Amino acid sequence: MENPANTRNYFNLSLQTLSSTGYGALYPANTCSRWIAVIEYFVSMLLTSFLTGILFVKFARPHPNIVISDVFTVSRGENNMEMHFRVANETRRDLANKGDIIDVHFKLILMRVETGRHDEKRLCYYDLKLKSARLVSLRLEVELIHIIDTNSPFFKQTADHLAHADFVLILLASGLDENLHDMVHKKLEYGPGAMRWNSKFIPMLDWDARHQFIELDLDKISAVSPIPNVSDSGRSINIDVTSASMQEEDNDGRVDHGNQRNSNGFQTEDTIPHKLADGSTWELSDDYDKEATIKRRGDHASGGAEPDSNSTSNGEEDNDEGFNEDREAQRRNSRLSRSAFSYQDHDHHLAGNLNERPMSLLQRRALAASWPSLLLSLVVVYLAVVDAIALLMTISVHEPLRQRTQSDFLGKYEMVFFFCVQTISTVGYGSLSPRQDSDAANFFVFLLVFSGLFVSALLAGITWAKFSIPKASTLLYSDVLLFTSFHSHRAVMFRAANNRKYGVLVEGSFRMSVVVLNRNFGRRETHELRLVRNVWPIINLCNTLTHIVDESSPLFHLSTDELLSGDHFFVVLFTGLDNIISETMVARKAYHACDILVDHHFEDNITLTADGLYIDLDAINATYFDPNVAPEQQPSDSDDISPSSSPTNPEAIDSPRSSFQLLSD
Repeated sequence: MENPANTRNYFNLSLQTLSSTGYGALYPANTCSRWIAVIEYFVSMLLTSFLTGILFVKFARPHPNIVISDVFTVSRGENNMEMHFRVANETRRDLANKGDIIDVHFKLILMRVETGRHDEKRLCYYDLKLKSARLVSLRLEVELIHIIDTNSPFFKQTADHLAHADFVLILLASGLDENLHDMVHKKLEYGPGAMRWNSKFIPMLDWDARHQFIELDLDKISAVSPIPNVSDSGRSINIDVTSASMQEEDNDGRVDHGNQRNSNGFQTEDTIPHKLADGSTWELSDDYDKEATIKRRGDHASGGAEPDSNSTSNGEEDNDEGFNEDREAQRRNSRLSRSAFSYQDHDHHLAGNLNERPMSLLQRRALAASWPSLLLSLVVVYLAVVDAIALLMTISVHEPLRQRTQSDFLGKYEMVFFFCVQTISTVGYGSLSPRQDSDAANFFVFLLVFSGLFVSALLAGITWAKFSIPKASTLLYSDVLLFTSFHSHRAVMFRAANNRKYGVLVEGSFRMSVVVLNRNFGRRETHELRLVRNVWPIINLCNTLTHIVDESSPLFHLSTDELLSGDHFFVVLFTGLDNIISETMVARKAYHACDILVDHHFEDNITLTADGLYIDLDAINATYFDPNVAPEQQPSDSDDISPSSSPTNPEAIDSPRSSFQLLSD
């Protein structure tokens, strides 16, 4: 050094070397100090890489956002005793976050100490069957049910037996995070002390009519209440969800999308109004035969109570009457206009006690944001930090720089601001450098140096994480769902296409489910719909997916008017492999009543040219109305019209799928 007078100069030199910032005022002057500087250079590179790796893992690693109840209930079901477990999705949802957990798998394992024939103790394992062991999407919450029948290890066990038994129940949940496209896992163990006999879970969902959102109270995830005597309830249940014709999904078996019977797998949700993107809500009518009513955001009083429909103004009445008349006319023509609903997403707006840490919230917002908005936010944060430190340095230090600053405040602030920019970016030109005898100035240099290292590592971590996540936008779904005919059978159709010029999606598979309202139990049930062809080895064209509404379909006993009432909606899930980055890609789409067209067909958007095939993705939603569609087959009066019913002899059904398979061969 030129003048190694005290320890302060050694510290300042070491700090400038570690941050790769050299102002020129301090520098190594002999061989020993130069070798020490070499070591610090190497440590600086390791430190930067270490911080970058930590932040990358922090941003790219999914967090388990699945909440499982700490207790389980045992109560009388329709025919047998049942064990109930509750699982909720605690992901915060907003405009930048979708937050669903998709392709969710549940597994319930029993570990119990049993006594053998010779009084020896042994540890036994059992895989317990669950209803809804696999869900297309977990948005809010779901109750998992294990029926204690003759195949259950808990059959004929009383409350005293279970309370004194030596067992452990392990509930495993896994799924794909919709934002990160990576697996999340959650596990919880239950002992006899976690059992609540003859109890039920308290609803944890509430509709805030004043603020127009669904409130998810996670504090009630484990809240239960005693069940009154069944004989006192006086409620009759006329739906058979445990009939012999219904096949429960085996947790041990591998799910076959094409051959699986899905009429009994359902997901229960509280019956709540559905929030639309334009502020409207689909609210369920008390009368099953009536259609759902639509209430606008302005229809609610300031106190949160819902006013009577006659209390609106004349102008609103005229608008509502005209809207309803137009809607009825469109339904009579088997059409549904999309002009009144110019929105694309129907995700719920959630509020309540979603206690998410600031770093986790920053992570999800950064990964879900677009590149322009992310870069703009980083520039704003960068300038704000530099401006704040420069302002504090200008006010608190009289002469912070070796170079003489101007006497006026603005001139001094300008020099300090550019000094801070050079320091935080680890660029030292030498024309602006801190005073070596000023501890306050060197303290601000210390803050700037480590702020620069942290910001650089943070930016690198976010960038790598965003580039490593496959984009679901590469798969394009049609905005409409068609209720039409296919080979003289009722059918449900939608389209999907590869939305990029380079690369294909391989090993793709589609799953489709319908969420129907079961008014007998006051809950929503999810039924999977079998597609004619759900597995596509290569997704390179525009594919039309079809579900045949035959007697084995959960939609067979639902009329078109019921499906258009707003009580039901459809969810589609795609899972495939991106051949460019060799990563699993998932894409979800929801179709509601406003997205449905009746008696329409998709127009052909593939043209054969001399250069090959031309696919018009702009025409993926193009349809035409066919008035000659055969009328739908209505179920007879003797049939069970409940949405959870299924035919008693599925093997005897002459399904049209057999002919489709022969034609495809």
